[in-house]
Amino acid sequence: MLTRRSFLYSGLAAGSLLTTTLTSCTPKPTTPLRIGMIDWTGYEPFHLAKSLGFYDNSAIELVNFTDMAELLRAYREQRIGCSTSTIGEIMQFAGTIPDQRIVFFMDQSAGADAIVAKPKIMQLADLKGQRIGSDMTPLSSYMLISALQKAGLTLNDVKLVNFGMADQLEAYKTDRIDAVITFDPFRTQLMKAGAKTLFDTTQIPNQIVDAMLTAQTTLTQHGPTFKILTEGFFKALDYLQQHPQDAIARMAARQKITPDEFAASLKLIKFADRATNQMMLDVDRTPLIKVADQLNQVMVKQKLLPQPVDIKSLLTTAALPAA
Repeated sequence: MLTRRSFLYSGLAAGSLLTTTLTSCTPKPTTPLRIGMIDWTGYEPFHLAKSLGFYDNSAIELVNFTDMAELLRAYREQRIGCSTSTIGEIMQFAGTIPDQRIVFFMDQSAGADAIVAKPKIMQLADLKGQRIGSDMTPLSSYMLISALQKAGLTLNDVKLVNFGMADQLEAYKTDRIDAVITFDPFRTQLMKAGAKTLFDTTQIPNQIVDAMLTAQTTLTQHGPTFKILTEGFFKALDYLQQHPQDAIARMAARQKITPDEFAASLKLIKFADRATNQMMLDVDRTPLIKVADQLNQVMVKQKLLPQPVDIKSLLTTAALPAA
């Protein structure tokens, strides 16, 4: 279970880049709790909650970033108090920076993360020698490595080209890449431009999961606000179930895609509800252990982690509202 998107270094084999220490210099309780996120279907319930007024009169600020590298830089520099990303990026932070906690799970990808390609590329084996666009993150590296292994290829068989998510569509249209590692809503845009899916998260089930990372000091200072934040997410999921047409219209408009396109993207993820969060964050019941072990092996081998991370030590239910 990865988590959405960070720095991958030259050739996917850099050492520890996260050397800035996040310590006790967290925002004062009187400042807003700033939550960083990029455009991704699984994060939209936060924005839906805001549009429905669930965060009115609370010190919550949703901060949107154009790409994951920018978001993680802001988190590292303490310009935001929380980062939303995949487990792989969270493990990368936790492996080099102390005091980190996983406080919430938003979703699991079930097809929304994919490698898409020009129609001329018929199968994964055809990626050999091709230019593959990537935002150079742990998620993208894990997706690519998993796909290449299925095809009997290695990273040396392809040409990686660094493009942030916001630039991938233009790079595809102008023939600067032959394939791209992407996720919704960008996946939907690329498919509309003629791309075809070669590989997606249905082929690596239960491995790409989005979660929220924060420092323990931030969690301590903003405890009540975290509970409002997560309760708003659950209430937004309830609203989506009870009023799907209005909820989908609101979220689609923010992502600048049609309601039908957004509804289709919803079928490719699984939201984490109250019961799922309780289970995932419970050190005695969490299913993350096996996935974290797999990620530790891949990321240590690719030098994305200096050493394995104990995922259990990061989990806490302190941000969840009372049952």
